[in-house]
Amino acid sequence: MMTVEQIQIRQQQAAVKFEVAAQIRKLLDDAKRGWNGEEDWDDVETEILELVSEDE
Repeated sequence: MMTVEQIQIRQQQAAVKFEVAAQIRKLLDDAKRGWNGEEDWDDVETEILELVSEDE
C-alpha cells in the first residue's frame, strides 16, 4: 500500500510531464506565429519534435 507521501510524489511527477508538454506546445505555437520560412510549418514542427526525442 502506498503512503500519502508516495501518492503526492507520484502526483507531482505526473504533473511535471504535463507542465513540460504545455511549455513545449507554447514554444512551438509561438515559433509558428513567427515562421517565415519556405518549408511548411508542419514539416518543421515534425523535425523539431524528432530532434528533441532522439536517443543519443
